[in-house]
Amino acid sequence: MVDIIGEIISYEKQAEEIVCSAEKTSKEMLDVAQKVKENIRLKYIAERDSMVKGYHDNLMVTGTQHIHETNDERDEKIKEIESYFAENGEKLESEIFETIING
Repeated sequence: MVDIIGEIISYEKQAEEIVCSAEKTSKEMLDVAQKVKENIRLKYIAERDSMVKGYHDNLMVTGTQHIHETNDERDEKIKEIESYFAENGEKLESEIFETIING
């Protein structure tokens, strides 16, 4: 009978060791999973930031290009208007004056 009680106590200690080992393994697995989750989150953030920077850089290039094209068009129109007034200034002045005077 003492042997049976000793064996039961021995089995109980083994069961406790198995439970403790399982709990330890479970905690370690959860820690690893948390680290993997954090690494994935950081990788996602880095990729997202890289994409945003790429979009920003692309918009800066196309925006700058558009500004230069618009400025070039404006400068060309100004030259056309100045040329037109240089050639027709006196005639335009006379027509405006006559329109104002004659009503």
